[in-house]
Amino acid sequence: MTTIAMLMALLVQDAPADPPTDTPTPIPDPIVLPAPAPTSTQPTTPAPAPIAAPVRQATPDPQDLGNPVIRIPTQPKPELIYEPIDTAEEYVAVEQEATAFARWLDRDPAVRAQFDAFKTYLASQGVGDVIPVWQLTRTASSWRRCGAPPLEVPPNYMWPGLARTLRYVRDQVVPVTGEIEAVSVYRNPLLNSCAGGSARSAHRAGLAVDMVPRWNFDRADLMRRLCHAHAEGGRAEDVGFGFYVGLRFHIDTAGYRSWGVDPSSASCARALALREAARYSTDGGE
Repeated sequence: MTTIAMLMALLVQDAPADPPTDTPTPIPDPIVLPAPAPTSTQPTTPAPAPIAAPVRQATPDPQDLGNPVIRIPTQPKPELIYEPIDTAEEYVAVEQEATAFARWLDRDPAVRAQFDAFKTYLASQGVGDVIPVWQLTRTASSWRRCGAPPLEVPPNYMWPGLARTLRYVRDQVVPVTGEIEAVSVYRNPLLNSCAGGSARSAHRAGLAVDMVPRWNFDRADLMRRLCHAHAEGGRAEDVGFGFYVGLRFHIDTAGYRSWGVDPSSASCARALALREAARYSTDGGE
């Protein structure tokens, strides 16, 4: 045997035998994956945030606002809006202003005590805030010419009658005029006579109040409103109603009557007709 044949025989002897054709190929073990973490079917809701305490908003300074502040009066306004100027100023006589009243009260403790009792009584009757009580001490615009006191507390036996007048003013006058100011109330007999008042003037009995509105009314409109109020509720309270120069008018509870009104106004014509139907008497005044 030649050398080449011997080498060929050795190579054939060392080669691996072919696997049998009927032996199945082994299947590797499956790869087992870790089970996923269990999940909830409900959506996760975060914990609610703590509720902060409500913060009180500071009231804005009117100076910081773009629009002017509109102040509404505490008392009823007229149907029409008038310029809120102090129309009463021209009707108030010297030494009958608030500063003069304060000086008058300070000069005499007896006067102060009398005024305090007067104020307490009106408050007890529910009419202590219809008109500022200090204004109810004004006597007459012509006090200086007549040599009379500019301020005087009405005698206490007259207070019930004045309270009745103030109730009418509260219920019938203020709702149609708004805020009012008293310019003449009680007049002693000498002052009333000097001022040109009737001998039966209700001012002498402390039943009358002359007043003016604080709103800048048109005279005809103010008269119409007051005539309507008098026609509606005046007779039941025996109210006397008079209209004077400018915006000054008179209210008392000394008898159902009226004077100084314009009969061309429908409201005043009705009031006059009712007055004639229940004619009593007329009152003078200043």
